[in-house]
This record gives sequence, structure tokens and C-alpha cells, in this order.
Amino acid sequence: MMKMLFLKKIIFISCQAKKASLNEKSVADAKKNKRAFEEQKVKRDGILGLERCAAEFVNKMLEIVESDDPEEGEMLLIMSVFPSFADIFEQIRRSDAEYAKHSMGHFIQYVKGPKNRPSEDNSGLLEVILGFLEDVAKGKQDPSAFGF
Repeated sequence: MMKMLFLKKIIFISCQAKKASLNEKSVADAKKNKRAFEEQKVKRDGILGLERCAAEFVNKMLEIVESDDPEEGEMLLIMSVFPSFADIFEQIRRSDAEYAKHSMGHFIQYVKGPKNRPSEDNSGLLEVILGFLEDVAKGKQDPSAFGF
């Protein structure tokens, strides 16, 4: 009984929104089609999880930039960080290209640091990392380059 009354109110509100020419999606339709929204939620949660994983690798890139050992940094980048990041980012791009584009913009800004206090490039690898991120953003550097 309570659910039926609630659904009637939702339908009434949706009709009022249409009359007012709000041109928004119907809440009533959303309520009737819960499965589609559950699938969207699962997809969104998966993408957010992948972004968090990618952010961990971006954080590692920044640690390498700020470290004093460029040889070890190069090895870590080539053997671990770059391949893993490229693989994860490609999964994000396949799921939602627009979200991937925005995420990459944030990653690049994070590595560069703020304008009033840019990242310290102690290892001399900042430009290499930024070039890699830009190549990944353009699709020039994908996981297959690393054997995935």
C-alpha cells in the first residue's frame, strides 16, 4: 500500500515536470527500471576503483620524481609503474572515455604540482613521466607496448 502511494506520487511529480517543460528524465521510469541503475552503479564503482589504482601509480611516479636515485627510478618506471598504469588506464578508457580524459588531466596536474610550488625534479625524470602520461592520454602508449 505504502509503495503504491509512493509510486503514484512519483508519477504525479513526473507529469508535473513534463508540463513545466523541465525535459529531465522521469523518476518514475527510474523506479520501474532498477536493474539498469544497478548496472550503472556497478560500472561506476568499477571505474572509480580503477581510477584509485591508477592514482596509486601516479603517486609512485611522483615519489620517483622526488627521489635522489634516477637509475632505480628508471627501472621502477620501466618494469613496474608504466606498464601497470597503462593497463589500468586503458581499462578506464574502454569503460568511459570522457571520464578517462578528465582523470588524466588531474593526474598530469598532480605530477606537475601547483604553479606556486611545482614538483621538485630531483631524479630528472619529470619530463619523461609527463611525456609518458601525455602519450597514454593520446592512446600512443598502450599496454601492448609492455607485453600485455
